[in-house]
Amino acid sequence: AMALGIPTLASNVNGLAQVVEGGGILFEKGDILELHDIILKLEDSVYYKELSEKGIIKAQNYNINLMVDKLIELYKSILNC
Repeated sequence: AMALGIPTLASNVNGLAQVVEGGGILFEKGDILELHDIILKLEDSVYYKELSEKGIIKAQNYNINLMVDKLIELYKSILNC
């Protein structure tokens, strides 16, 4: 969703928080009222666009070429121990 510029909302739990933080909006797990308020705030086109752009930038951290390069670097570092 972030890579496509769709504002991304996620529960603030391990795993999701690390991926979404800085590129989307986190809400406390089970806090329906907070989620409701966040969704309503997205009706503001300026806020929507800002969040969309942040998501696109954050999603670039998960580009397949970048991820492969990082994995190769990790394997090399392990083999050189």
